[in-house]
Amino acid sequence: MLEDEDLLLPSSLNQPTRTALGLDGLATIEYQLREGHAHDALADLRLAIKTYNANVKFKQEFVWHQRANT
Repeated sequence: MLEDEDLLLPSSLNQPTRTALGLDGLATIEYQLREGHAHDALADLRLAIKTYNANVKFKQEFVWHQRANT
Protein backbone atom coordinates (compact mmCIF):
# COMPACT_ATOMS: atom_id res chain seq x y z
CA MET A 1 0.00 0.00 0.00
CA LEU A 2 1.06 3.55 -0.57
CA GLU A 3 1.38 4.48 3.11
CA ASP A 4 3.79 1.56 3.62
CA GLU A 5 6.32 2.88 1.09
CA ASP A 6 9.72 3.95 2.45
CA LEU A 7 10.37 7.67 1.85
CA LEU A 8 14.17 7.33 1.94
CA LEU A 9 14.64 10.43 4.03
CA PRO A 10 18.21 11.28 5.09
CA SER A 11 17.44 10.06 8.62
CA SER A 12 16.71 6.57 7.29
CA LEU A 13 20.32 6.24 6.10
CA ASN A 14 23.33 5.69 8.33
CA GLN A 15 25.97 8.43 8.72
CA PRO A 16 28.61 6.99 6.33
CA THR A 17 26.01 6.51 3.58
CA ARG A 18 24.69 10.07 4.03
CA THR A 19 28.21 11.45 3.83
CA ALA A 20 29.05 9.36 0.75
CA LEU A 21 25.90 10.57 -1.01
CA GLY A 22 26.40 14.19 0.09
CA LEU A 23 23.19 14.31 2.11
CA ASP A 24 24.59 15.72 5.34
CA GLY A 25 23.06 19.13 4.65
CA LEU A 26 19.67 17.60 3.95
CA ALA A 27 19.88 15.58 7.17
CA THR A 28 20.44 18.82 9.09
CA ILE A 29 17.46 20.45 7.40
CA GLU A 30 15.28 17.40 8.12
CA TYR A 31 16.32 17.53 11.79
CA GLN A 32 15.42 21.23 12.01
CA LEU A 33 12.02 20.58 10.42
CA ARG A 34 11.32 17.72 12.83
CA GLU A 35 12.39 19.85 15.78
CA GLY A 36 10.06 22.65 14.66
CA HIS A 37 7.20 20.19 14.28
CA ALA A 38 7.85 18.89 17.80
CA HIS A 39 7.74 22.45 19.20
CA ASP A 40 4.42 23.06 17.39
CA ALA A 41 2.99 19.83 18.81
CA LEU A 42 4.05 20.82 22.33
CA ALA A 43 2.46 24.25 21.91
CA ASP A 44 -0.80 22.61 20.79
CA LEU A 45 -0.67 20.27 23.79
CA ARG A 46 -0.08 23.18 26.19
CA LEU A 47 -3.06 25.03 24.71
CA ALA A 48 -5.28 21.94 25.06
CA ILE A 49 -4.26 21.53 28.71
CA LYS A 50 -4.93 25.21 29.46
CA THR A 51 -8.33 25.01 27.76
CA TYR A 52 -9.25 21.88 29.71
CA ASN A 53 -8.17 23.44 33.00
CA ALA A 54 -10.15 26.62 32.26
CA ASN A 55 -13.25 24.55 31.54
CA VAL A 56 -12.84 22.52 34.75
CA LYS A 57 -12.36 25.71 36.77
CA PHE A 58 -15.46 27.28 35.19
CA LYS A 59 -17.48 24.15 35.93
CA GLN A 60 -16.31 24.08 39.55
CA GLU A 61 -17.25 27.73 40.07
CA PHE A 62 -20.50 28.08 38.13
CA VAL A 63 -22.11 24.70 37.43
CA TRP A 64 -24.20 22.90 40.06
CA HIS A 65 -26.69 20.04 40.28
CA GLN A 66 -27.00 16.80 38.37
CA ARG A 67 -28.78 18.14 35.28
CA ALA A 68 -26.01 20.59 34.44
CA ASN A 69 -23.38 17.88 34.83
CA THR A 70 -24.94 15.23 32.60
